Amino acid sequence: GAIPPFYGAIPDALLIYALVAFGVALFERQPGWQVFVAVFAVWATLLATQTTAYYVAGIAVITGIVGILSGRLIRRSGLDITVPPLVQWQRQFSWSWPWYITALVAAVVTGLWPFLPVVSQPAVGFIDYSLLVFTALALLVMLVERVPEMLVWPAGLAALGIWLWQPHLDITTMMVAYMALCVIIFVSQMIWKVLSPLTRGIAPALLHNIAGIGGQLLVVFIIVGNGGLFARSDLLSFAGAGSLFVFALMIFCYGRIQKNDVVCRCCDYAGGLLVSLVISWALVAFGQTNLDLLTLAPATYLAVIAPLLMREGALPEHLRIGQAIAVMGAALLLLPTLWLSFANSEGSLLYTLILIGESLVLLLLGIGVGVRVFVLTGAGLIVVAALHALFLPTLGIPTPLALTMLGATLLAVATSMSLVRHRIRSAWSHWD
Repeated sequence: GAIPPFYGAIPDALLIYALVAFGVALFERQPGWQVFVAVFAVWATLLATQTTAYYVAGIAVITGIVGILSGRLIRRSGLDITVPPLVQWQRQFSWSWPWYITALVAAVVTGLWPFLPVVSQPAVGFIDYSLLVFTALALLVMLVERVPEMLVWPAGLAALGIWLWQPHLDITTMMVAYMALCVIIFVSQMIWKVLSPLTRGIAPALLHNIAGIGGQLLVVFIIVGNGGLFARSDLLSFAGAGSLFVFALMIFCYGRIQKNDVVCRCCDYAGGLLVSLVISWALVAFGQTNLDLLTLAPATYLAVIAPLLMREGALPEHLRIGQAIAVMGAALLLLPTLWLSFANSEGSLLYTLILIGESLVLLLLGIGVGVRVFVLTGAGLIVVAALHALFLPTLGIPTPLALTMLGATLLAVATSMSLVRHRIRSAWSHWD
């Protein structure tokens, strides 16, 4: 129990045992004996759940401060970045690790206090603000110890605090909060440009990139899973578009800080594609459901970058990638309009005219930049749209007359191509 012979007696006694064990280990210069310190301190923390949340939170703060002081004041052997990461961490935390472990356990117990079978609950808001204090303390430990791998502590505690915040946050507000947390985690990698890490187990910015970019991608998926891609979601749809835009900025910035030129260019193209998808998501948020309009922005972007990718000699397999992007761009641009021209009986003439216009633009773009996919797709869809328009009932053209006009048109096209076949053959050989 935690009460007899007086309130909190057993946890207090175990904490004293931990201090005594720490003193003995320090006097004998035996860091390996620190395991007894950790056992007594963690045991005291777990028994303290029979008291109050204030007691456990106090243990977290005090042990965290003791860990910082012991790591700063006790002389340690010099760190060698050439040794394995596990040895680096062992030397770095040789005298402070029991206190940090205890602080972490106490912080987690405090955060999960509402779900534990305890006697009493603290005042409203105490656990929320305690987690903020623990996050700040964990961040201080990471900076004082100069160990980038400790990022998981402040990031995890901050995420737990957002999830457990009272009154409980609605899904939109929670996603915005997580979005802000991911941005802070990603940007904070610049700290290691100023502070030199004392351990080199992993690249200093790696965890920041994984947690920041990966966390932001998870936010986007959660918003999609909660219906953020539908116009009825109100503010959640706007939050989804904003989260995707933030993700695009992270991808772009990640490419800017990389020394590899190939990675930089890939991130530039990926960021642009994500921004074009943001436009489509924003249209959904404003209630737009027209498929042709929703695919216009990404289709236009893909059509524009396809010729650039085909000539991007720095990228491996750039020609095949560019051709694949060209096919995707043409499909996204023309197929929705083609489907609407046949499926929408009332607006079939309008969508047919739009299809002719889009196909003509794609054809001219293909001739201008020398992309065969655009030329073939544009020319083919112009013919299909023209055929469809001739037989639309809204025009009222008799079938014999429509067939006559079709034959004359095909004859004119064939004659024109025959006259310029040498130029077409020469240009075709130079196109991608």
